[in-house]
Amino acid sequence: MQQATALVPTAFPKIVPIRQAAEILNREHKPIAVQQFVARLNTDRHPEEYLGSNWDVDDPYGGSRRQYQMAVEQIAGLVRVVLGKLT
Repeated sequence: MQQATALVPTAFPKIVPIRQAAEILNREHKPIAVQQFVARLNTDRHPEEYLGSNWDVDDPYGGSRRQYQMAVEQIAGLVRVVLGKLT
């Protein structure tokens, strides 16, 4: 998120860390349209909030096979949450 925003600052409103998206969508009682979700998300969101934040999934690069498996499981779970709540 930080690197993408630094490269293309205008992309910030279109970038949402998957962990943050899943956390927000978990609070929804019913599915929500992608456009509505993004619009709602960006009403009170600022790039400075992401400096030093921990919204990213841990990068297993150089780690053990188990660390890679844990990262895959974490990403798969987050993707299931997000896809299950967006229409």
